[in-house]
Amino acid sequence: MVEDNLAEALVRKILRIHNLEQSCKVSQFGSKENSYLVGAGLLLRGETLDNTLIVLDGDVDVTEAEKRAKINRVITGTDGNSQQRREKLLSKIKQFHLPVNKKPEEFITDELKTLDDAEHSLVPHIKATGPVQDHHDLLNIPITNSGMPEQTALAEIANLMEHRSCWANYVTDINNWIVTKKAELGI
Repeated sequence: MVEDNLAEALVRKILRIHNLEQSCKVSQFGSKENSYLVGAGLLLRGETLDNTLIVLDGDVDVTEAEKRAKINRVITGTDGNSQQRREKLLSKIKQFHLPVNKKPEEFITDELKTLDDAEHSLVPHIKATGPVQDHHDLLNIPITNSGMPEQTALAEIANLMEHRSCWANYVTDINNWIVTKKAELGI
């Protein structure tokens, strides 16, 4: 489960790398606040979350303490079951690794602006985008201006990011979970 279309495209790229895209479902929960509510709701409903990963963008709730505080607000109680559910939910929340005080869109556009315009159709549009009020527009505007369908453009962005030197660190938590789960399930 992911926050938005950008995160979905990035997670789908990781799944493609490991030949798992057809074996996995990626769904969106919207705001990061919803991630805690959705995870808690699933656990309270009796779901194990054994094959579930909740992915945060990495710009907020970065530390374990921040995540615990949010989890403690949605799973209350002092009994053993409540504590087990809190620990289970914490173990299912991973994130992209961003530089401090950077939004995903800022990080990605900074990376992609270093590429050659002639080789990548979105890059000129990214470079042409000036200051924006909403950080999401750092990618929304270039995607719109390119004329590409959003899903196609986001897949291209994920493909371009995969070849950046920052990729392995950026996706490390998600990639490690997927690799471990793939081995555990024998697929």
